[in-house]
Amino acid sequence: MATASEVNHIQAAVQKLDQEIEILQKERALLLGKLNDMVSSPRKLPPEVLSEMFRLAACVPNVRESQLYVVDLRALLKIGSICAHWRRVAWSTPHLWTTSLIPENPIIIPPHLASLVVANAQRNPISLRVDLGNLPPETVSILFQHNRAEVGALRIYMPIVDETANVWDELSSYFMVHSDWSNLNELWLSAEMQPPHGLLIHPPDSLDFTTSGRGIIPWHIPLHQLTILRLFRIPADQCLFLLLHCPNLEEYHCLFPEGSSGFHEPSTLLPPSQRPKSLLNIRTIRWKVHDHEWSEFFSSGFRFPNLKRLHWGVHHSFVAGQTPQKLVPAPWEGLKHSLSRLEVLDWEVSCTSINLYFPPGAPFSSIRQLYVHAPTMASILSWLEGLTIGGNDSEDRFPALSTLHLDIRHMDLGGSRVFNAVQKFLDSRRNGPRDLSPEVYWRNHTCLQRFILETTQTPLHVVQKEIDTLRSFVAGGLIFELVIPNEEGGYELRSTIL
Repeated sequence: MATASEVNHIQAAVQKLDQEIEILQKERALLLGKLNDMVSSPRKLPPEVLSEMFRLAACVPNVRESQLYVVDLRALLKIGSICAHWRRVAWSTPHLWTTSLIPENPIIIPPHLASLVVANAQRNPISLRVDLGNLPPETVSILFQHNRAEVGALRIYMPIVDETANVWDELSSYFMVHSDWSNLNELWLSAEMQPPHGLLIHPPDSLDFTTSGRGIIPWHIPLHQLTILRLFRIPADQCLFLLLHCPNLEEYHCLFPEGSSGFHEPSTLLPPSQRPKSLLNIRTIRWKVHDHEWSEFFSSGFRFPNLKRLHWGVHHSFVAGQTPQKLVPAPWEGLKHSLSRLEVLDWEVSCTSINLYFPPGAPFSSIRQLYVHAPTMASILSWLEGLTIGGNDSEDRFPALSTLHLDIRHMDLGGSRVFNAVQKFLDSRRNGPRDLSPEVYWRNHTCLQRFILETTQTPLHVVQKEIDTLRSFVAGGLIFELVIPNEEGGYELRSTIL
């Protein structure tokens, strides 16, 4: 028989346990509430907000051309694996998938993922990379045979001509009827390894690939639909032939053409009696050509009255005994007739002096954004001094300039000469010349808003005094950003907080 004291002891122990259980239950409820908030908070976001977050997370930006971003397919798949809700939102957002079939690095996309992308794009035009050197037959069937009407942008990469011919022949059956490509408005032709001299362009709508002993293999692409044309290492005469036979182009890009195929000469492409030919629709041009003859023909034979953006990358070879200062930049002189409405200039020319191309008083009053590739220390100093208001020249060449992107790559920003030039440039563009009142000056000029520095020198080799100077401009409202190498070998834009 238990004594009274033993009973009281047991009852007290039970009561204590009940109190501890109550405390634990309260703690459990608090933890469950926190967990519920953590898990359910994304669900509270509207799908359109979540989808934009997903796009930013999976986006692979293009530093040079912001509109050319692509969405990393691998990142999308990772997002979809987080939870069922995220997967439903991502899988039902078409614009996340339309550029996911053009990966930055050449990778083989298996057929089931190609099918997933096409399905999730929901019949919106997709961008497609076609690497003729490595294209799985099953993927070809899915994309070309069953879904070619959904292709809005087609990037064709041709490695080596002899190896490409077989694949070109196999794919030609999908390019027999123009109407099959009803949404195609952007075409890229890229020869990474060797210029395809076997590629011939014939009007009205045919790309013909010729091989020794095998005749002509035609691709009938609706050139009249194209609004964007990008050509990389395609012979210069063929690039200009396409320019003449794509009447609705708004963007034209010709980069590193490998000489001429020999099938076209300037006089046959566009007789002197028909020059200059005005192309009203073109808003953007990228011309990076080292052949002086074809550059001169391009600039003198055409007019682009509505041109808004220009990337000019002509590299000159000087005649023996001729100095850069005495060289007449004939291609640039011819192109000046098309620059009255230019807003963005991307400049990559081997000449060092700004005065050769942009003499003081030249009419470039509409340019708002300027990208300068400076290959030498002399060119850096020439550009910075030439863009400094109230410097060696009495007139401002670019009164509307609001953004300068300076590419100095392997050179240091640090050092008294370069940094002093940067400081003077920023001071003049932010504060105006000392001899004019701000009210008078800013009435006709734009204050510099953004300064972007592209360099491979990381970290920047600058001393504390130079950092303090940059901080003072940032504190005054200037946006200062760096374009630096990333771990994958590309470049990325980073905003800086000094």
